[in-house]
Amino acid sequence: MGSGAKIVVSGGGSMNCIGTESEKIRIIGDEMTNGFWEYIRFFNSTSAQNRFEHCIISYGGGSSTYQGMITLVNPAYLRIGNSEIKGSARLGVQNQRDDATFIDDGNNVWSDNTLGNIGN
Repeated sequence: MGSGAKIVVSGGGSMNCIGTESEKIRIIGDEMTNGFWEYIRFFNSTSAQNRFEHCIISYGGGSSTYQGMITLVNPAYLRIGNSEIKGSARLGVQNQRDDATFIDDGNNVWSDNTLGNIGN
């Protein structure tokens, strides 16, 4: 991910990143600096396909608008399992509203997220 990059998953869209233990999907900054890219935002996307499995997501969270490297806004849904979420300049995952659903499927490694791992 380049400086200031962002991904927005909205409406009827979904994001499904399923790697394997030996071949993880990497969503990482071009530079290994916390906050290098901005965010992945799920906005009005309640698809059960929104899932990260065996992924490395790192060096984002550089947004001044959202508090998470991954942010769920309005009704939104996301599952993460067997993944590494690290190096956020803010939260690893921000579940911004009560009508958003974040499911931690376990076996995740959370590290170096400046404001914490999961929050509102």
